[in-house]
Amino acid sequence: MELLNIIFRKKYKVLWISTLVLILLYVVLRIFIFDSDPIIPLLSSLSNSYLLLIEKFANQLLHYFGSTVTIENHTVILNNVKLDGFIPEIRLIKWMALFLFLVFITKTSFSRRILFSFLLILVHCLIVSVYVAVGAYLSGFSDPIYSFLSIPITLGLLIMVTILFYWFKRHKEAILNSLSKLKINTKRFENGYRVMIIIYIYIILSSFLFEFFEFRLWIDFLFISAQKILALMGYEAVVEPYYLIGANGSISMIKGCLGFQTMLLFTVMVFLTGIRNKYRWIYTLAGLVFLNVVNIFRFVFLFIHIQKHGDYILAMDIHDMYNYITYFIVFILWIIWFEKFAESTS
Repeated sequence: MELLNIIFRKKYKVLWISTLVLILLYVVLRIFIFDSDPIIPLLSSLSNSYLLLIEKFANQLLHYFGSTVTIENHTVILNNVKLDGFIPEIRLIKWMALFLFLVFITKTSFSRRILFSFLLILVHCLIVSVYVAVGAYLSGFSDPIYSFLSIPITLGLLIMVTILFYWFKRHKEAILNSLSKLKINTKRFENGYRVMIIIYIYIILSSFLFEFFEFRLWIDFLFISAQKILALMGYEAVVEPYYLIGANGSISMIKGCLGFQTMLLFTVMVFLTGIRNKYRWIYTLAGLVFLNVVNIFRFVFLFIHIQKHGDYILAMDIHDMYNYITYFIVFILWIIWFEKFAESTS
């Protein structure tokens, strides 16, 4: 239990207890005091300001390459006509948060971490600006192929990973020392180029090739499984392509709801940190099955909420909440892996 002992050391207890108190306070205020969520609007405001900045850069790129398409307040416009099909958004935000976290846990000077974090944010802003500019440009065609948007996203993410790899090379000893204290097998990380290649393969699979498959069989399996569970609970549902339909509303599903990237990241982390043995395969398979079960019950609860309340706006909040639950589950699965199985040799 060394990992848990490290997490709950005396110097970290204040942080954990304060965090739990704040979460509890937030839940109580949200349920009994506020009529709407007080945090999400604040985060949305910050996100909106950042997206407006990105759109300004995107407009400069479009103008530079002679395009007549412009972006105004998250809307693509051509000759004073609003174009549908592409909505500017901030991509790679979870990757950005992960990279910043990795930078800040590195034992080096605070000023160096701040400067490198600023570099990452600047690169992220430029990458998303290119993505938005390409999306706006494609929307000007009569039959745009938005799968091509995977190209700037993939290239941008590869650039960000390469920059982070430079950070790793500069602080390799400190990072490996921190990982070893968490009982993580650092032998695989000593060859940084091998790790980088594996991460590159992960990015190409999750960000590029993912866009060119529809995963129809996987989606049907999840919806049919949810349909069977709902039938046991007394709810009638009909499964049609990409829809789970009920009397008072339906759930639509796109491949982004599968959690493919999250499951692939879980798999990569297990294979990077484990020793060559059967436990990696068994744990990976069990973890993927469990995550799919969680996804099935997410659709079950969403469907029940919609049938009872017919409120899809609140249902989307529940949808997002289950995303966070999934990330938490993956984190717990990683802790169990590091604690019980990563160092096993049998």
